[in-house]
Amino acid sequence: MGAALPGCGAPATTQPPPVPAPIPEVTLGEPLAIAPQVLLDLPGAAAGPIGFLAGLPAEAVALTLGRELATLAAGAPAPLRLGVDAGEVHAVLPVTLAGSSTVLVGGTGGVFAVVAGVLERSPLGAALGGEPVRALLDSGAPDDPEVWIVTEAAVRLWYDGALRTVRIEPGADAAGAGGGAQLIEPARARFAVRRAPPGGHGSLIVLPRPAPFVPVDGGGGDPLAERLLIVPVADVLAGPGGGAPVTLTRVDVGRAMQEVGCDGAGAIVALSGDVLVEASAAGALSLARFPGALAGLAVDPGAPDRWLTLDGQRLLHGRAGAYQPVPIDGAALGAGAADLPALVRADQGGPLLVAGPTRVARLRAATAVAIGGVPGVVDRPVELEVAAPFPGLIRGLTADLDGAPQWTDAATRKVAIDPWSVAAGAHTLTVTVAYADGPALQATAPVTVAAGAGPSWARDVQPLFAARCQMCHGPGGSAHPMATSERWRAEIATIVAAVNERRMPLPPNAPLRGLDVATVAGWGETGFSP
Repeated sequence: MGAALPGCGAPATTQPPPVPAPIPEVTLGEPLAIAPQVLLDLPGAAAGPIGFLAGLPAEAVALTLGRELATLAAGAPAPLRLGVDAGEVHAVLPVTLAGSSTVLVGGTGGVFAVVAGVLERSPLGAALGGEPVRALLDSGAPDDPEVWIVTEAAVRLWYDGALRTVRIEPGADAAGAGGGAQLIEPARARFAVRRAPPGGHGSLIVLPRPAPFVPVDGGGGDPLAERLLIVPVADVLAGPGGGAPVTLTRVDVGRAMQEVGCDGAGAIVALSGDVLVEASAAGALSLARFPGALAGLAVDPGAPDRWLTLDGQRLLHGRAGAYQPVPIDGAALGAGAADLPALVRADQGGPLLVAGPTRVARLRAATAVAIGGVPGVVDRPVELEVAAPFPGLIRGLTADLDGAPQWTDAATRKVAIDPWSVAAGAHTLTVTVAYADGPALQATAPVTVAAGAGPSWARDVQPLFAARCQMCHGPGGSAHPMATSERWRAEIATIVAAVNERRMPLPPNAPLRGLDVATVAGWGETGFSP
């Protein structure tokens, strides 16, 4: 299904609900086995129940033990209690302010900051008059934060040292009432952020009034539960300030929604019963139906991963439209054997944090590349297998042996080592896998190259020419003549580039194997043996 989504900063827009049509069914992939990494396991009497959970940089975690906020550094045996009662904690936001990294904390006591491991009252809290804080979000770049502060009564933007109150008006509702008379209720709305593109500003995403789960198609009777609002930071900065309304984009989905988030590709994701609503950064609105009620959503605005809970008991991991169930032993995470933990939060960079009453664990989808089949000593070309996650999203594969490029094939995820491209001895093979929707992954492996005789024209290269090239480049062929070793020697650089880049042989002929490419290159690298 599709409907145009106006760009951020366009005039306020109303759209009709999508034309009724069968909503595509999501087919879940094979189960994704993930071993939880237990970060904390404390006796209940020693800690008090864990009531809040959030990810911090460097794989640290923020959590509450009873009413006390604490941080757990990566590898630390126990959390560090921060010592000040911030009230009921609702939000924790790592951010860089005035060149210094800090962590803002929002709760019923206002806004606090973690400074050198101590929780202190923040000047932002004083500027807010101690209002209880419901959410803290950053839509900016790492070195240019745009901090959204949602209190019980208002939405504010802190940027470049100035605090601005933002008046968000949802526009005319289905009954024709003017938007100015009905502002959103910040304490009730749901919020997410779309991160800033390079050199630009981000946006705040608002679900004005989330609705209870509606298991049937159509609206839930509340127009504010069926629309999303996009508030561009650029428009807030361009406005007069003082609580004046901002220009925003309004998207009427036509379905009551419960939760909203935004991923690293800038796609807005919302839950509507058993349907996932997605508004891509490019402007496409689409729906997809899942085999059960979507009860929870966890997504980090800087990562491609999506985590969904299905029927309150099943966990799904999604990336680029593909979803896989993640079998979880609830008892191992401090919950009932058949239950998910009560707290499920997106971690920084894409993993998932889960917490039972006294236990915290991290779930990380496979993000490692492995190189298989490396022999003890390499004295002839060898082809290796590369195991990489999310093969359907791979857009490139490169390899080098201490800087010397090696043959690769992204489609089959294979690498061929050319032992003559480097000197004999110990070397490091580096393989880089590029993805369409996320950062590249790398793996390295030690390779020992032994000095040995290189390929010869008569034994290795000429038979390859006869089998794969002679039909076009031999006597009587229609292409550039290449039947002699002298011609190959004169044009070896062009030949190696053509076969390595798969420009030769011409389709529909299959490209050369990696072993053959390494042999051709090695013949030149070792001095053109006759």
